[in-house]
Amino acid sequence: MTDRSGARAQILGGIRGTLRRADEGAAAQAVDARLARHPRNTIPARTALPHAEIVDLFVAMVRDVAATVDRIERPEDAPRRIAEWLA
Repeated sequence: MTDRSGARAQILGGIRGTLRRADEGAAAQAVDARLARHPRNTIPARTALPHAEIVDLFVAMVRDVAATVDRIERPEDAPRRIAEWLA
């Protein structure tokens, strides 16, 4: 059991030493700078597409994961189409 606790102490000591080094100097400054300029809540560029292209992209992405899509002309058609699918 002594060998294991000595190995454990050595491993944890190495991790602690690495963490201390990462907290100091240029590395810490680089991390701080990156976090400061990173935008929060980024919005994918694909949302700037025209509505019809966004819908087409959505359909393609759904089909890429082996799901199916039934397109309807009007929202009022949805209950009927869902009932047909469930039948």
